[in-house]
Amino acid sequence: MTNNTFVSALLRYKIQWLSASLVAFVSLFSSCNREESFLEPTRIGEDKITRFEIYPNSLTLNADGTSKLKFLVKCFYKVDSTEVQMLDDRVPVDKIVVTSSDGRSFNVNEAFSTTAKTDSVSFTATCNNLKSAKVSVALRQPQELNLTPLKIPVVFVSLYNEKTKLQMESVTPHLLKQMIEHANQAFAGVNGQAPNGCDAKMEFYMKEYKTIKLSDEEHEEITKYIQKNLLKGADKVVYVWLMNAVPYWKMNETKVHPEYTFGDPKDIPGIEFEKINTLADITNLEPQEAGIPMAFADVFQQGTGYASRDFERMLGRFYGLLPTAINSSLYKGEKDVDYCEDTYSFFKDDGSIEKKSIPLYKNGPSYFFNSYNIMDEHSTNTSVSVDQVKRIRQVIKDCPYRQQHD
Repeated sequence: MTNNTFVSALLRYKIQWLSASLVAFVSLFSSCNREESFLEPTRIGEDKITRFEIYPNSLTLNADGTSKLKFLVKCFYKVDSTEVQMLDDRVPVDKIVVTSSDGRSFNVNEAFSTTAKTDSVSFTATCNNLKSAKVSVALRQPQELNLTPLKIPVVFVSLYNEKTKLQMESVTPHLLKQMIEHANQAFAGVNGQAPNGCDAKMEFYMKEYKTIKLSDEEHEEITKYIQKNLLKGADKVVYVWLMNAVPYWKMNETKVHPEYTFGDPKDIPGIEFEKINTLADITNLEPQEAGIPMAFADVFQQGTGYASRDFERMLGRFYGLLPTAINSSLYKGEKDVDYCEDTYSFFKDDGSIEKKSIPLYKNGPSYFFNSYNIMDEHSTNTSVSVDQVKRIRQVIKDCPYRQQHD
């Protein structure tokens, strides 16, 4: 074959290949367009809505005039005899007016605050000629908790071996300080003016960040290594141990909570405490009982709402708060799974920031809400509640290795 013949054949092949590719692309594009057109639901106006409900984003509202209660709306229409939920971004929020039991009216996408002295406030909403079912929210009058401000030192320790060195090097003091700052905002309640938020008067700061290279054997037994070498001073600073996900799984996250108490175990329900009189009574202090283990990957997921272990939630666990979620298979009708009456409880398999609460009583209603509390798994993590702050302060008062503050 001559060079000219070879070049001609090559050109013909390229032209055929390009033609086939172009046909395939056009076909795929047309197919996608047809599919999008088919899936595009018919736009429904508010005049077609047959039913709608409003849901408050908290069971409790601080009656302080600044805490803000917001609402979610679900609208429904019918196709033949089938009820269909309207897409959330199609809900005509500008047409829905909420009226409170104290006589105020406002648009459903506006926040509600009050200084009323009543025990509760109720709401109904109207849209055209439709009226929603009434929903009620408890009012909590302002109270002075007389909290002593605490400045709490945190020491981060990255534990790595040669295989996990690159992961460790991606964790920077800047990222860790961002984690601390977001936690401080949540514990101070300065973001979002949550309806039941509270300033815990707790400020965390990064006292030190250090890295420790382990042998493969030490890395394999990382819990034992921490227990033997890194618990000194755990009564003075809050330790956060960062590591690869593989050794992390050997340190059970559910054990991150106070294990011992000098006080009455009944004062902090939901945790099986061991009553002690002195620190000498503790014969086998485990890392999860005196500090917080986290994976390197957790650092990069902070603030997304979908982190496996939010730093704020791990701090909450450390100070004795319980998750607001429960596995549906373990649920036995509890109204309040975290022993804090001013938080919503929900099933753990609900993996989005918008959640549906566990019914408040048997056969009772469930409420949709956007998650903001630090103990809501998958949350914006912007708030702690009044009841949670009271529980945290009880833990700091009664439990060893929880008094780390300047």
